[in-house]
Amino acid sequence: MTTRGQDIASVIKKQIEEYGSSASMVNVGVVTEVGDAIANIHGLSGVQLTELLEFPGGVIGMAM
Repeated sequence: MTTRGQDIASVIKKQIEEYGSSASMVNVGVVTEVGDAIANIHGLSGVQLTELLEFPGGVIGMAM
């Protein structure tokens, strides 16, 4: 039983060592209101004036 446990541990250790991950930051907000081609969005604290934003479906908008 000890050998099997060691085998399992070595397989898990190998998988952890070979695991490759990449992290990326995404600034996500919540659309609170939409009307007359204007969307009010909450939570995009890093957005600056006239910055282009991408909405779901590939729709592009501009921060005003």
